[in-house]
Amino acid sequence: MRVPIREYARLLGTYVRPQWRWIVVLAVCIAATIALRLANPQILRSFLDTATSGGPRSALVFDAILFFAIAIASQGMAVASTYVGETVAWTATNGLRLDLLRHALALDATFHKE
Repeated sequence: MRVPIREYARLLGTYVRPQWRWIVVLAVCIAATIALRLANPQILRSFLDTATSGGPRSALVFDAILFFAIAIASQGMAVASTYVGETVAWTATNGLRLDLLRHALALDATFHKE
């Protein structure tokens, strides 16, 4: 049996649409994680350029602290996006399970006897 893609989209929309705020938060978390992971190599480049050119030690310390701060923030955003993604997934799945249970309980006794 082939199910059209529109049916899948409608089904997904039924259970995910009420969580649009969480999905926006998830998108922001993912974008922030990507941005932080792209920024860290640039800071490392700056650190290495400053170190090889004999730059001031204060600039090296600043770059090192910034590198570690962004690495920690990147891990935090990755954890946050995982949490929000799991929340959206479990909420949608539980809604689907609840609808399936309601449907099964609404069926007549002859269906359950078979």
